Amino acid sequence: VGKSVEIKSSGIGMVQLLHLVLSHAVLSGQLAASLISALFHSFPIHANTDQVEAFHLVLIEHCGSVVEDATQRGEPIALKNCIGVSSVMLDRLMAGFFTSEPVLEVVKIVLGTLRCLTSAGSYASRTLDSSDQNVLVADAAYIARLICITALQRSRPSGPYDEGDDELKTAVLDSIAKNLRQILHTPVVGATSGRRGGSGTSSGYSYTPPANGTRSHFLWQSVSLARCSNAPVLCSYTDLPNIKQPDRSFVVALMAELHIFLLDGGMTVREKTIIIVVSLLQKKARIHV
Repeated sequence: VGKSVEIKSSGIGMVQLLHLVLSHAVLSGQLAASLISALFHSFPIHANTDQVEAFHLVLIEHCGSVVEDATQRGEPIALKNCIGVSSVMLDRLMAGFFTSEPVLEVVKIVLGTLRCLTSAGSYASRTLDSSDQNVLVADAAYIARLICITALQRSRPSGPYDEGDDELKTAVLDSIAKNLRQILHTPVVGATSGRRGGSGTSSGYSYTPPANGTRSHFLWQSVSLARCSNAPVLCSYTDLPNIKQPDRSFVVALMAELHIFLLDGGMTVREKTIIIVVSLLQKKARIHV
């Protein structure tokens, strides 16, 4: 990045090396989120905007490939690192990185991870015990909510000369509608969770992190960039243990975005918006909004 390409094979070799680094970090490493966060900052100071964007696109593409592989065959630490990868994407997205194409890729990565963790009979369901699965689902759903809300905000016009991106808006709304049940899932985490799945309501929601110094606590840190003490930068989002009612917070923020789309969106955007509103009304009793 930042230099003229003279030998094509050298570029291919660097991409292959990047994939190996990502794969090793996610499948067998600890706190992979901090390494991947550092990679997002690893470009020459003289690189221009287009070159940085190209590097991020390559990095996001290979992160998605590694995560997809890890959710199908990885050990529990790899599954935790997959969510950690999404937390890095969220951090960079909230910091203002990414244009429409990588934003949509990030949405696909986090929702794909969430589906793998919540699907009955999936590899994750067979591999994890109920307490570990509850932790992963709670954090994956929380990160997915924040990514979806941020993606919707990024699809709106950012100023008087910006028309926004209706294609991104439509794609994100469609993804939310198809995965709303998983996105709203809020399992009980900690000493009170004795069954797979958890409560799913704000009134019964509880999140108790593992005790410091335990193996579970060390693995728990890998799930979120905000918990990695060796992260290269301060995290730009609030960690889940500090949120009392995560599903309600998401619905309030989502309804604010949907209200804007109903007033100013085109016909396709309005149709997608109405589908989500109807689905939310059907789930109102569970969410207690």
